[in-house]
Amino acid sequence: MEISEVLGSNNKSICLFSPKFKQYSELIHGFTLRLGGYSFGSKQELNLGLHVHDDYEDVIKNRQILALSLGISANRIVA
Repeated sequence: MEISEVLGSNNKSICLFSPKFKQYSELIHGFTLRLGGYSFGSKQELNLGLHVHDDYEDVIKNRQILALSLGISANRIVA
């Protein structure tokens, strides 16, 4: 996998990109680690999922961190 840094609130987030998806030019993909976001407790830091009972506002802020780093709108993120 290629590694590309995605900066979060602690300037330490990492997003991994697979070369297998490069053939789909219309697809922006990545696999995020949990470093650098706003979530706390068991959902710590860069949680992107609204389905795991994290604080809604924290998840939205986390998605905005990722979206800004990828140059896309946060409403395009599927988690």
